[in-house]
Amino acid sequence: MNNRYIYIHWDYSDGTELSYIEGLNSKKSFTTNVLDFFCFDTKDADIIIIRANDDKIISRSNIQYHSTGKEIREEHDLVKLLKAGTFIFK
Repeated sequence: MNNRYIYIHWDYSDGTELSYIEGLNSKKSFTTNVLDFFCFDTKDADIIIIRANDDKIISRSNIQYHSTGKEIREEHDLVKLLKAGTFIFK
């Protein structure tokens, strides 16, 4: 994995977010509000989800650290787990 990051704004917008298509075409780090990027299929970047109070969840690099104690595997749908409250923002 390289130093490319995808920053997802979870519960706010600051006007800098790219659309899904723009994000797919981007070769650099970018900001979006599209949760579809929060998955194990996005191999060329790490995903950081940011809330309005600046709490974060980082995908893959420390996903277990942010879980509620459950083992997270690549077969899991991370967006469903996020919406269900499986992750702890720190």
